[in-house]
Amino acid sequence: MDTEKALQALSDKSFLDKLYGYAYRRCNTSQEAEDLCSDIIFSILKSLRRGAHVERFYAFAWKVAARVYADFCEKRRRDSESLAALPDTLTSSDLIAALDEATADEGQVRRILQEIAFLSRIYREVMVMYYLDGKKVSDIASALGISETAVKQRLFSARNMIRKEVSKMEKTAVTLRPIAMSFIGNGSPIGNDPRVKAERALSQNLVYLCKNKARTAKELSEELGVAMPFIEEELDIQCRGENGEYGLLRKTDDGRYIANILIFDMDEYRAAEQIFRAHAADFSARFQRFLQDNRERILSFPFLSPQSDVAFVGWCLVNRTVWTLSDMVTALLKEKYFADVEPANRPFSTVGYAMKPGESLDMGFYGCDGVTAENLCGYSWVFISNAYGNRLQAHFHCGHNLSQDPQLMLTLRAVGGLDVASLHGDEQEIAAKAIENGYLRKKDGKLYPKFVVVNGADKDAFWSLASTAAERCADIADAIAGQVAEFIRRTIPAHLISEYALFSQMTDFRLLSETIEACIASGALTTPNQPYAAEGVYMELEK
Repeated sequence: MDTEKALQALSDKSFLDKLYGYAYRRCNTSQEAEDLCSDIIFSILKSLRRGAHVERFYAFAWKVAARVYADFCEKRRRDSESLAALPDTLTSSDLIAALDEATADEGQVRRILQEIAFLSRIYREVMVMYYLDGKKVSDIASALGISETAVKQRLFSARNMIRKEVSKMEKTAVTLRPIAMSFIGNGSPIGNDPRVKAERALSQNLVYLCKNKARTAKELSEELGVAMPFIEEELDIQCRGENGEYGLLRKTDDGRYIANILIFDMDEYRAAEQIFRAHAADFSARFQRFLQDNRERILSFPFLSPQSDVAFVGWCLVNRTVWTLSDMVTALLKEKYFADVEPANRPFSTVGYAMKPGESLDMGFYGCDGVTAENLCGYSWVFISNAYGNRLQAHFHCGHNLSQDPQLMLTLRAVGGLDVASLHGDEQEIAAKAIENGYLRKKDGKLYPKFVVVNGADKDAFWSLASTAAERCADIADAIAGQVAEFIRRTIPAHLISEYALFSQMTDFRLLSETIEACIASGALTTPNQPYAAEGVYMELEK
């Protein structure tokens, strides 16, 4: 009989039932029987994998079973002798000595005592009464209503369980080598951002353990080595989030907990970002040709701040062009691949990136925060956004109070030109700082905004430039959408499929950063002369 046929015979349910029956008749408990049966199956498999010649499978299998049972009996005899030698009483220090020779290691002592807390109740009770309370075996038997032999058996089994767990370091990999998580979000974070509840290592590792599998509070407690009351409180915090509706975890109908956000391990993220990144060179070349072909159209736009360099204006168009391409991908995902899935719709969404020790997150990320204000310097409405990333620091973040930014207030006054001679006192110093930080430029004795500034009524016309650039890349969007859809179906948990649009947005960062670098290298985009520069800052104004 060849190996494959022997393996088929081994997997036959009726044979496995007989094998378990063989083990059960020879053991004292069902747990022992399961262990013996597993040992027999493992030994048979090992022999087959080593190429053992098998003519009659069943005769071979029962011969192996008899040999394994003989070894099992010898081990049980040795264990029984240890059980009989168990003293009537012992202390916690005796337990430590019995389990671990390195008794001077306080961390190991704590680990052993901690493992007692995670034993099931029938074992935990006898361990606490025997080792910590110092009670006699006879007293424990009387208190629990079981025989003294049963007490000794439980003590012996519990001690073996603890020894096994203490030595099995893989189980505590998360506890001893915790992951760190970074979060990136999209939308309006003010009051809606669950990331603010996950700044601690415990929070992040708790969420990570629920990445793809729903877990109970008990399972999480055991995995992290943290007592249940603390875990239960943390779970509640992570389910509620900041606004009480959107947290990093969700509770399932059966009382378990699972991630409520997309979480990428580094290898998963690298594979996902490669989908967009593979098209970066082609996309960048097309964007550069767009700037060249539309130079006059761009510079003739009615900016409220004088613009003469298409390579500078291009900074405000490049990120919007990538966003437009991403929107095209999202539309294709909805139309062609996920028409039956209602996409997530909330004020703010976030994605987590998990890094194991030694890993780091280099996304080439360029973000863009926007801020609004009303009734400011004679304008009924002001909107300003700024790109930030590898070459740029953000002037403004979400929640920035524009009315308390003197450099910006001076910039608003400079729309249309502001005489330097009209400045007095502190305004001159503020103007100097604004020039240095890229808010303003000086020409012929007047100050003008250096940012790209447009009339609110003209914003759609300005952004149509980015749409025109993205339309040149429709074939790229189609190719990306197909690859993204395949990746999503293969890797994203079913309960998070509605996050498909966010997945696309959170994996396109390299496309933008590599396009920026290629355009800077070719001169299609200006090179920022400092981290706080005017590149990528865009402002809309309405009277």
